[in-house]
Amino acid sequence: MSSALRASFSSLVRRWTSLREERAETAAARRFWSSETARDTEDHYWGAQPLVRRAINRRVTGDPNRWPMEWFAEAFAQRPFSRGLSIGCGSGLLERDVLAKGICEAMEGIDFSEDSIEEARFAAEEAHLSDRLDYRVHDINALDLPRAFYDIVFFHGSLHHVRQIERVLSEVRQSLRPGGLVYIDEYMGPSRAEWTDDHWGFARSAFDALPSDLKNRPRLAIPLPLDDPSESIRSSAIRPAAARLFEIVEERPYGGNILWFVFPCLDMERLRQDSTGVLSRLIAFEEHLLERGWVDSYFRVIVAKKR
Repeated sequence: MSSALRASFSSLVRRWTSLREERAETAAARRFWSSETARDTEDHYWGAQPLVRRAINRRVTGDPNRWPMEWFAEAFAQRPFSRGLSIGCGSGLLERDVLAKGICEAMEGIDFSEDSIEEARFAAEEAHLSDRLDYRVHDINALDLPRAFYDIVFFHGSLHHVRQIERVLSEVRQSLRPGGLVYIDEYMGPSRAEWTDDHWGFARSAFDALPSDLKNRPRLAIPLPLDDPSESIRSSAIRPAAARLFEIVEERPYGGNILWFVFPCLDMERLRQDSTGVLSRLIAFEEHLLERGWVDSYFRVIVAKKR
């Protein structure tokens, strides 16, 4: 066998092996997001706590009572977009919010979970939005979108579950009409295989300094649901790919370097109203680190335009 033929055969084997691994990964992730474990994970999300939510809102919009989508609507959607697409839509909350705020006239949603799509369709019917909302099941890593069809594409907590980030964003770019926008609200910190002690040293120090009766475990843990093989699969590649493929017109980092880590490791009930002041101090500590440039924000909102 010639060297050229051997190289071609080896390349084919690698592509086939990679495809099989991606399909197995997608199947495992689909099982995870159809389980009760995934719902428990979302219930303990750091951004759901009211005080933390106000801090996130302020970092993104400048106002603790103003949500990111409200800021986006005023800044970029004074006239509604004709058609939007939400990739990794889950149960459809974002699409219903986008329509309610008049950001888009019609929306589509794509998710790889059949259970999530079924839930989204039911919620759209309940809200009398079925005529303006269309949902379908699709493997996000293997997207095939119509060309020059959408005015805006949304990723909200979904792109960090995608392995083929460059391919997906390239497909999105081709699917946008000239001047179309992409809205990305995501975890963009270290990918799951990239963690080092330096990435969570500040968070570990903050956790160790807290009273033991406020903790639900003795040691801080990286808040990755390892049952989901797609979690943070290539999260650190999101921003570089977005910057290369689009013109970034707004970027709003909102932290997570302390709060995202520590929040799941604390007693939820005791901190619900922050009567101890612990969350307020953690928020202030994270902001100090961000302002000094001592950490690079793990979570960001990016608005980018097709060149």
